[in-house]
Amino acid sequence: MGLNLGDVNWLAVIVATLVAFALGAAWYGVFAGPWMAAIGMNREQIRARSRENRYAYAVTAVAAFVGMVAVAVFVGAAGADSLVEGVIVGAVAGVGFVATSTAAHYVFAFRPMKLYLMDAGYHVVLFAIGGAIVGAWR
Repeated sequence: MGLNLGDVNWLAVIVATLVAFALGAAWYGVFAGPWMAAIGMNREQIRARSRENRYAYAVTAVAAFVGMVAVAVFVGAAGADSLVEGVIVGAVAGVGFVATSTAAHYVFAFRPMKLYLMDAGYHVVLFAIGGAIVGAWR
């Protein structure tokens, strides 16, 4: 088995990356209150830091793109060629890689369980949706 990035559907990866931003806006919009409470900040503090920290969106875009490339590689390696199979592969990647490694970090950083569930949950759902997009587009 070799890694062949030529088999990646780059248009599907780009669409999945854009979906990451839309999902993030919706997800953290729904969980805004509990999320801000869990990180100990209010809306004004976040807005001020966002203006000072504009590179956060660039980092987020690159991270989302790389994550969706990885999902596309996993979907291809698994031979998933449908929306449902893509969802399964993406969800397994989200739970198996993101949620597990994030759990250890959050426990040792003494972060609240609510924050972990919101942040890890976003990535599990994102990877499942990314897998669906890539799987359906194969």
